[in-house]
Amino acid sequence: LRKGNREDWSKNKKDLAKIYLASVLSKNWDVVGLEYDNLLTRSDGKLMVIDPGGSFHFRAQGGFKPYDEEPAELHTLMDPNRQSQSARVFGVLDKDLIRSTAYNYLPRFKRSTVHKMFARSGFDDDMSKQFTDTFMKRRNNILKQLAEL
Repeated sequence: LRKGNREDWSKNKKDLAKIYLASVLSKNWDVVGLEYDNLLTRSDGKLMVIDPGGSFHFRAQGGFKPYDEEPAELHTLMDPNRQSQSARVFGVLDKDLIRSTAYNYLPRFKRSTVHKMFARSGFDDDMSKQFTDTFMKRRNNILKQLAEL
């Protein structure tokens, strides 16, 4: 594994679009990493996120953040004034690719499967239900906002 670069990101736009949408959905503010050290390139050229620690209601350096239904990260992960590293990486993506990737993949997330995912991650039933509800609302809001772009 090695740190990626603009050439890697440009060669792997389809995978990068999936990573971007997964990061928006999971509210992963630290997907790229401060030193571009969370989004790496494998020896086969594929991209790989190695540290999802800043996802959902967790902050990358510890502590909590709200995991809410509004996917502000659709914009903030692309805003160089808010998230300069992620904006540099995801800036190689165009809206049509993001939109088509979202329409192809996000509807595949079914409530029952998402709930099982959270439950198997060690959350109690109440927290799993809460995360599932928010996850599904975020998914729907992402699709709605992308349709309006």
